[in-house]
Amino acid sequence: GSHTASGRPQSTPSSATAGRRLPKPPSPVSPLDPPHPAPQPAPNPSGRHEEKAGAMREEVLEQMVKPAQNMCSQLQIEWPVNWILVWALAAPHFLNVFVWMSSASWKHFFDARGLSAVDQFAAWSTLLKAGQALAVGMWLWASRPAGLCFDIGAVTLPGWLGTLLLVTLGLALSAGVVSALGKDGVFYGSRIGEHPHVHASAAPPEEWPFSVVQHPQHIGPVLVVWAPLVALLPQLPATAWFVASYWSTLYFINWVVEDFF
Repeated sequence: GSHTASGRPQSTPSSATAGRRLPKPPSPVSPLDPPHPAPQPAPNPSGRHEEKAGAMREEVLEQMVKPAQNMCSQLQIEWPVNWILVWALAAPHFLNVFVWMSSASWKHFFDARGLSAVDQFAAWSTLLKAGQALAVGMWLWASRPAGLCFDIGAVTLPGWLGTLLLVTLGLALSAGVVSALGKDGVFYGSRIGEHPHVHASAAPPEEWPFSVVQHPQHIGPVLVVWAPLVALLPQLPATAWFVASYWSTLYFINWVVEDFF
């Protein structure tokens, strides 16, 4: 081997490291150097799923809120809402008159098909009364700038008490009629029931509410019809008086038919 001037042997690269460059030591980081960008996390599929689910929840909530907001604004519809209301209110009463005046035909039609004439009358009457409720709701919705929303805070205490009194009395009379007559008696069982007796009185006068007032089956609903006007008249359409009067007249017509025909 070779020797240095001092006599020490000079080191030579070994065969293992010969021909390879040694790695350079890392240069010191200066505070003036720009920071290296932080590594971006890999996309998380579950995160995208949660974002999508959150967007769907917001959309569902929005769709649920929209109808409620629309109910508080006037319904824009081209249908003849007033005429729909007129005919919808009259329909159950026309049915009552028809069944009362043509009880034999009604009974024969359903008896021939093995059906109860009383049950059919009750079902059709209930269906038409549901139509009344829908027609009244649509009329209010289309007739008021606030739609079906009312300012409850604007109702006075006498208004609340008057409405509560009429509703309570009206429902009590109607419930008393059902209790005294039963389903068969309420739905003209004396004329279209299993054993009709057309000329016999269906109402036991000694039982309440027949012992207090005549025709409570008509007076009770009329009281309920007028009850909302006591509390909400300033917020109702101007034709509310006409609607309530017309509806009451229909009950009076049934009263007259049942008494004189």
